[in-house]
Parts: sequence; structure tokens; C-alpha cells
Amino acid sequence: MKKLYTFISIGVISLLIGCAPVITNLSGNYQDKPFEVNSPRPLDSVWSSVIDLFAQKGISIKIIDKGSGLIVTEKTSFLKNYSIEKDGKPSKPDAWIVLNYITYGGMDLKPTQVFGEWNVRVKTNNSGGTLININLNNIDALIHYDRTQYTAEKTIIFDGRSTGKFEGIIADFIK
Repeated sequence: MKKLYTFISIGVISLLIGCAPVITNLSGNYQDKPFEVNSPRPLDSVWSSVIDLFAQKGISIKIIDKGSGLIVTEKTSFLKNYSIEKDGKPSKPDAWIVLNYITYGGMDLKPTQVFGEWNVRVKTNNSGGTLININLNNIDALIHYDRTQYTAEKTIIFDGRSTGKFEGIIADFIK
């Protein structure tokens, strides 16, 4: 009888472990603080360029306050601009966001939604040019499984970081 309980326990534990997602942490060097760039151009010129760039990239703006130099975008989809890091390297080097690698039931997972918000601060610097701080906030990347007859509802959340590529586009655009 004791052997039967041991066998059942091992089977249940194996089943539970096999159903848990295997999550790999991000190991690359990504943006973990606001990206900062100086431009010799005056504030008004840089401000207009940043607004134009968001318009060209199809990124909607939620808050725009020229007095404080603050621009905050709407929640923006990055489904076409994300990469998965596997073995310490992003699968798409030009992606704006990198997500950690997750497997579930032996399958590589891909998120069904990837969102984030850009927060940009534009202000005059000490040399008469313009200083810009760019930060990606509220990264929301996940895959959701609905409840079925045999499984519970499950949401798996990815860890995400900015790769610095979009920030580099802004830096090049305003110089």
C-alpha cells in the first residue's frame, strides 16, 4: 500500500512539474534607466521633431505638456517590434523591446499581447541645447489560456525591457 501511495505521489508531482512554465530570466544588457541624449538644437525644434517622430511611427500621445516638457504615449502595441531573448541574445536585433524566453508544456511561448508606454521629457540643458530623457514604462507582455474542461484558466506574464533601439532612433532624429 505504501508503494502505491509513493507511486501516485510521484505521478502527481511529475504531472504538476510538467505543467509549469519554464521561465528564463533576461541576461542581456538592456535599458534599466531612462535613456538620455543631448542635442545642440533649441527646445522648440527638438519638441516638434519628437512629436513628428511619434506621428510617423503611428504612436498616439496621451499627455502632451510643452510647459513641463512632458510627452506620455498611449498604451502602444509592440507585437511587431519585440524580440525573445534566447541564450542571452535577442532573436531580432532591431526590436524595440526584448522579452524573456518561456516554455510551457515543451513549447516555446510567444505573447499574444505586448504593450508599453513611452515617457519623454524635453528640457533646455546648460549649454543652450536640449536634453531629452526617454523611458519605456508599463511593459505588459503576456499570453492567456482560457479555462477548458481539463485545465484551469492561466495567464503567463513575460518580463520585458527596452533594447534602446527606439531611443536611438529618437537620438538620431533630433541631432
